[in-house]
Amino acid sequence: MLPDFPNEIGDHWRYRYQPFSGPTYYLDVDIIGTRIMPDGQLAKIWLYNSTIYGSDTSFVVFDVQVAKFYGSIYSSIPPPYYEIMHYSFPLQVGTFYAYPVPLYLRDSSKVLGNSPLTVPAGTFNNTFKISKIRPYVVNTWTHDTIWFSPTVGMTKWVVAEYDLGPAGFNGIWELIEYSLK
Repeated sequence: MLPDFPNEIGDHWRYRYQPFSGPTYYLDVDIIGTRIMPDGQLAKIWLYNSTIYGSDTSFVVFDVQVAKFYGSIYSSIPPPYYEIMHYSFPLQVGTFYAYPVPLYLRDSSKVLGNSPLTVPAGTFNNTFKISKIRPYVVNTWTHDTIWFSPTVGMTKWVVAEYDLGPAGFNGIWELIEYSLK
């Protein structure tokens, strides 16, 4: 296991989601088991339950320094899986990394800073601010900002995405409670 990234069966996070306009929603994230990916890697199963979008899963795989999140292109059909996010460790201000996403696009992330962050779940003194960008391609773009607190995980996420119009989950996500094994 990577020392800065929680990924144990039984870990739980709850987020408050405030769209840029509209009511507040909630998202529960639980690590519920393991599975073998098509390439033979062992992945933890992360289950997402939200009051607005229902349920979904992702699969998190580790190598020596990278935590990779995989999703399915069609959630009701088995593979192909594609990488939807990753973190490269150790997080350090100024670090830049890119990774493939579906349709041969490339997301890139850059660690912008490290400072304390206060969210409803508490104050986290060692929080990294990460910019995640997918440049404009065929009426889509992403410019998200993620705050990641080592040993806790994602503590805040500002989603700013466009796909032929603003994405349905744009807004501010904040950690309101968590329990880790």
